[in-house]
Amino acid sequence: MNMHPDLIKDAERFLKELATFSQKIALVTSSPKIRAKRILERHNIYSHFISAVTGEDVIAGKPDPEPYLLGASKLKINPEECLVFEDSNNRIISALEVGMHVIAVGNKMENENIITRINNYVNLKIENEIIVTIDKSIKIKLIN
Repeated sequence: MNMHPDLIKDAERFLKELATFSQKIALVTSSPKIRAKRILERHNIYSHFISAVTGEDVIAGKPDPEPYLLGASKLKINPEECLVFEDSNNRIISALEVGMHVIAVGNKMENENIITRINNYVNLKIENEIIVTIDKSIKIKLIN
């Protein structure tokens, strides 16, 4: 287990951009709360998450959708309004199962409901409150 994992390339920049648009951002992880907090603090991004769901907060972990449902509940938004960035097959399945929109990160899983796949956040940016890919093939409107 890597105790000091690096962030995916440009994740910090993209997260900070999202935060400037007052987006409700939650962390959903199976990691223990203290480990997740340390990693986020080490990368100076902990303050951008308004809530977190960790392995200690749920009875049924992913692929059960409970973690994502709890995350949406903590944000006080419907699952259908959530955009999930996920790398794990099981977690992608659990987010899709409850109607969330998913961008697969570094994952080649085949599922027609995945919006798009990215290897990192380099090709994502925000223009006029819309998440766009550099080639403009994907456009996702932000909500407040």
